[in-house]
Amino acid sequence: MEGAGDSSRKEIENVTFISASEQEGKDDSVSAKKIDDRPFFVRFWTVYKKLWIPSLSVVGTFTVTIAIFPSLIVLEQSTGYCDGNNRFSNDLFVPFMFLMFNLFDWAGRASGEWYTLGLTPTNIWIACLARVIFFPLFLLSNVSNSRLPVVFNNDAFPIIFMLFMALSNGFLSTRCMIQGATAVEPSESGLAGTIMIFSLTFGLLCGACSAFIVVTISQGSV
Repeated sequence: MEGAGDSSRKEIENVTFISASEQEGKDDSVSAKKIDDRPFFVRFWTVYKKLWIPSLSVVGTFTVTIAIFPSLIVLEQSTGYCDGNNRFSNDLFVPFMFLMFNLFDWAGRASGEWYTLGLTPTNIWIACLARVIFFPLFLLSNVSNSRLPVVFNNDAFPIIFMLFMALSNGFLSTRCMIQGATAVEPSESGLAGTIMIFSLTFGLLCGACSAFIVVTISQGSV
């Protein structure tokens, strides 16, 4: 009899446990359903308020980069251009600049995954905004047919500028994307990812449009 009683008691406990688990599952489903049923704008604004700084920062990062590279870079000339048989100065300077950009952009992206350099979701915009300095640095380099004065009249200058622009582009864009994804709750990560990808794409668009302005400033026309 005692064995039968113990068995019945265990069955009752199992049923109670299963019922409680089912109820918790229903509660979670109801809660998730409530979140999904909210208007899109409400869900969007709730998420965007948490990541608007990384979002705008990645827009600014790519706007600066694409406004300069490649539209202005293809107009850069070596100070030794047409100087005898110097193949690097005559033919390979611009391809070398492209190589520099891709190499150090990759290095920046790789390091951005592991290092923060003190950048947080609240102060990363400062580093991104500081990149506007690359506009005068490249515009005042040795640009072909430029109507602006050449201040940095040595090949080392544009090469160093490119190194830092590419490195900062890869590093800051990676940090912005990571910070945007981690600034929200796990249930909001899907929408957060969509917002950050849109911000990245919008930055490319802004950069492409700004490139016309940059070239016009340098050449007088597009």
